[in-house]
Amino acid sequence: MTAKTVLYEGMLAGLDLIRAMPEDGYKFMVVFTDGEDINSAYPETDVKKAAEGISKLEVYGIDYMPGEKVDPFLTSFAKDNGGRTWKATTAAELGPIFEAVSSKLLYRYVVDYQFLFPPTGSLALGADAMRIEEITTIDSSPLLNYL
Repeated sequence: MTAKTVLYEGMLAGLDLIRAMPEDGYKFMVVFTDGEDINSAYPETDVKKAAEGISKLEVYGIDYMPGEKVDPFLTSFAKDNGGRTWKATTAAELGPIFEAVSSKLLYRYVVDYQFLFPPTGSLALGADAMRIEEITTIDSSPLLNYL
């Protein structure tokens, strides 16, 4: 827990980065929160409005706030944007959650390519189709300690 939580500013900054991405690409946002938003200058409605119109966006939330109750805004925001929210009350619960999130992200960018005219010559291929998997990673840092 921190004394100054500005979750909504962090989410808005993430949505600004996502808006700069190619419109036809899949976009993911993972929100990891350690507590309630108690110091944001923006309300929940601004965050919801900022996400409107972003195509192919999936939001996943990880609520690490003490207690069994899941943050209702984070839950609804993730659900409204094609994702889901997990609840963790101990550090041991985070491993399986991160595994679940990473497995969702890992297999999203799969490209299938089929040759219109199979290659000829000395090139040896077992089939006239090829599958290319691309993994795109965007590294980010928590903003909480920098604001």
